[in-house]
Amino acid sequence: MVAGVVQRSFYGGVLILVIIAVRILWLDRLPKRTFPVLWSLALARLLLPFSFPSVFSLYTFLQRAQRQAAQEQYTGRMWEGVTLTGSRPAWTVVQDLALGQEPAALAEEGGMRLLGAVWCAGALALAVFFAAAYARSLWQFRLAVPVEDGRVRQWLDRCAGGRIGRIAVRQSDRILAPLTYGCLRPVILLPGRALEGGGQELRYILQHEFVHIRHHDAALKLAMVAALCLHWFNPLAWAMCRLMNRDLELACDEGVLRRFGEEARAGYAMTLIGMEEKKHVLLPLYNGFSKNAIEERVSLIMRYKKIKHGAVMASMALVVCMALVFATSARTAQATEGLAQGPESGGDSQAYGSGREDLPFGSGAESLPMDPPSGMAAADDWGEDADVINAATSGEGSGREAQSLSEDGRKLEQLALSFWEAYLAGDAAELAQYLAAGYAGDVETFPDGVDGHVAAQAQLLAVKGTDGGGSLEEDDIVISIEFCPAADEDYLEYLTISAVKEGDGWKVIGYGLEL
Repeated sequence: MVAGVVQRSFYGGVLILVIIAVRILWLDRLPKRTFPVLWSLALARLLLPFSFPSVFSLYTFLQRAQRQAAQEQYTGRMWEGVTLTGSRPAWTVVQDLALGQEPAALAEEGGMRLLGAVWCAGALALAVFFAAAYARSLWQFRLAVPVEDGRVRQWLDRCAGGRIGRIAVRQSDRILAPLTYGCLRPVILLPGRALEGGGQELRYILQHEFVHIRHHDAALKLAMVAALCLHWFNPLAWAMCRLMNRDLELACDEGVLRRFGEEARAGYAMTLIGMEEKKHVLLPLYNGFSKNAIEERVSLIMRYKKIKHGAVMASMALVVCMALVFATSARTAQATEGLAQGPESGGDSQAYGSGREDLPFGSGAESLPMDPPSGMAAADDWGEDADVINAATSGEGSGREAQSLSEDGRKLEQLALSFWEAYLAGDAAELAQYLAAGYAGDVETFPDGVDGHVAAQAQLLAVKGTDGGGSLEEDDIVISIEFCPAADEDYLEYLTISAVKEGDGWKVIGYGLEL
């Protein structure tokens, strides 16, 4: 669970940074309601345990880059040997998070338990704090009395429309600035002095609070508090909280001016300044007038101009683009690349599936290239083995060599499939019969039920590297089994097997699971 929260925090943090950049660049030019909508996308990314894959997602491009790098890596192993154990560079933690994979640094069971305990303690403490503050405020609000002022009733009849039955307007001497609370039955709470001013000032206040109610800002703030409790360790979540509070108020200011027109700017700004005192309640759970970024609000109020249709269209386009690029997850590379290349593409890679139609099987573009990497010795320097490999890849050479290569390729393929079945079934005894006599490592099986791995849903996509081993009897051959760890996962993993020829068959001398 902790790994999932960390992944969502990473995804959400990237989106928060992008929203902050957009806010800095275009706060004056876009409708202010744009930014609460963008913050809603960030909240969904932080809170929802699932996401929608998109071919336009930033993480789809990252996944493609990773797959290309992985192919080059496996090609190098084919020619230079392979080490299945060892540490990974620190930057791969960020890469793993970006691709929806659990960071290797967090995979240790003891470390995960400790991190889980710390996270639970922080989330619980923060939830208790917010709940206690909200309950304390509600206890104070119970002393508020209904407002019987005729101006309030007139406003409700004219502006609130069908919402009259749900909206209550109350008055309390325990607050200094108007506020709104409640999701299902919202209450506008006015300080005693709010009814002492002129009628226009009261209309500004009521309209401001009504805009909060109409856009369900109370529910949005409740979701924000939930995100803070879950992602308390992420400073970007706290930055989102601060800026979202500001943007909700700016959006309501704009809604008031849209209702009363540009000529109301000065009067509304004076009303705002008169109500700038801090409220005696916790800001994240309530909406209304406050001293929160008062200078920014007054400045934008005085610069307000009627919103043009072009700005509205640009706002909608921005929200859609950010949702597709930053609020979605990577679409499985097998699906995107397989569809693009089609079933007609050639290649030597063998692919296998288990009835999952949304993941087309592998194509030639996914097979490992057999040409030596650039900068390596020419074929003449490789000796007899290089001649065998060149003959196999070019289709030339004697029939005896081609037949030997084909036979070994089939044996390697059968070894890989049998090994995979035993590995997936968790049958260590079955796995042992495919291991070389001198194998000294631990016999590990598929991590069923751990970090998104579901044995019943794992999909075998391709077996790579079974061609090219042929007659290299003294060298180990690297086979890569590409698979999806579960039906609802959108990333790939690789079971890398190092095999050596023993007699007429092949035995496994090392294997490991790689992301």
